[in-house]
Amino acid sequence: MTPATSGLVRPRKTALFSRVAPRLAGALALLLGLASWGAGAGKKKKPVPVAAAPSGDDMHIEGLMGELDVAEVERVIQDRHPKLKACYATQAARLHYLGGHAELKVRVTTAGRPRWVTVPKSSVGSWEVERCMVLALEGISLQPPKGGEGELTCPIDFAARTRVTDWSIDKVRSALSKAGGALKGCKGKPTDARLDEITTTLYVGPGGMPASVGFSAEKPLSDALGTCLRQKIMALHFDDPLGTMAKVSVPFAELFPRAP
Repeated sequence: MTPATSGLVRPRKTALFSRVAPRLAGALALLLGLASWGAGAGKKKKPVPVAAAPSGDDMHIEGLMGELDVAEVERVIQDRHPKLKACYATQAARLHYLGGHAELKVRVTTAGRPRWVTVPKSSVGSWEVERCMVLALEGISLQPPKGGEGELTCPIDFAARTRVTDWSIDKVRSALSKAGGALKGCKGKPTDARLDEITTTLYVGPGGMPASVGFSAEKPLSDALGTCLRQKIMALHFDDPLGTMAKVSVPFAELFPRAP
């Protein structure tokens, strides 16, 4: 498949996890349909020691938690690969402008099951794609981590078929600010991220009509909260991008800062 039809793009040239886990990095990059960096190829498989998160753009297993077994993670991600790919392909089949980078984070309990799955970063701009990928990873089952709960971050990239025009926040600031009351009225679970902890990425098409919207946050976003936010934003009207598809990412904290 070509990147356009498969929805997968070239990988970022960074380690997938921390520098203490290069073997796992190469395996997951390959299994997700990206091109493997080949980091640590040929080395003996062993449990991944958990280290403090490195600085910069490196992907990682973070925190002083348990060890995750490399071979087990490889098998599980391989099993979920078709579902992750289908999440994007289903939407991109009709929305050719969809594309971007996403990172999914999974906290693994001592029973080997996800405690939660979040999307800390996403420029994909599709709640449907992001929610689908979260659900795909919520169903995984791993061997119990050794020494406590484990955590892993999984990056994935998608190539848009058509180009978009990048907008500044000022292009959508007024419309989103006026919708503040409606957005703040969206409710989810007690464990959900607050509005000021969420970043939205949206596409604006001809006539200033929203074409797609997605969300990212360090904390979980329940289906109820994400769906409500999506409905409110999709009902708004923005400036007309005049024959192009515009894309913009907006941290809600810039529009609705939390009171001190």
